[in-house]
Amino acid sequence: MNAKAKLGRGVPAGSFVVKGEADLAIQQIPELLGVPGVEIVGPLPGDLQNVTTFASGVSAGSANADAAKALVRFLQTPESAAAIKKHGLDPIPAAAPAKAS
Repeated sequence: MNAKAKLGRGVPAGSFVVKGEADLAIQQIPELLGVPGVEIVGPLPGDLQNVTTFASGVSAGSANADAAKALVRFLQTPESAAAIKKHGLDPIPAAAPAKAS
């Protein structure tokens, strides 16, 4: 399999599929979504997944701390979930309570 593998190294893996240089591309869903002509057939099975978790923080000395905290709170709402999903990410589960600050 290594002999047939193409590593993207700065190039979206999906571009190899679009150009006919590969039959399958494996990459994070948001990156595949950005390649016109790629059809996403689904995520890899659970044991093969490599999930990236994002976190946020606000500097204690931030001049815009309230605005930053408001953005983080908004990203935890059901209203933001559609946009988050549209870009290939998983929103925070509804059961996860937002921390008060």
